[in-house]
Amino acid sequence: MDLYTRKNGEKEYKLTRKDVSFIEFLKERGFTIIPISQKDELHYANNFLTVGPRHILAVGNQSKELQESLDKHGVKVEWIPLETLIKGYGAAHCMTQVIRVKLAK
Repeated sequence: MDLYTRKNGEKEYKLTRKDVSFIEFLKERGFTIIPISQKDELHYANNFLTVGPRHILAVGNQSKELQESLDKHGVKVEWIPLETLIKGYGAAHCMTQVIRVKLAK
């Protein structure tokens, strides 16, 4: 990917880096990449919903390795039985919609 940035006050973005790996881009910013197996991927392990810092809702029945890896990295997971939903090619993230609520003062 190419990276475009702008300085404060500037209107236009300028090319600052070419051919940056997205994974390296994330790692440079302090993110940790937790790999998943193809089996877990096909069972929608990567289709989770973030509900708080290091707290996700995810499709249940993933591999023990993935469960242990998430735990080791301090990720709290609510494992949800979504077997019926994944038959429609969706999962925890796909079943949600953001709603903007204006609270009364």
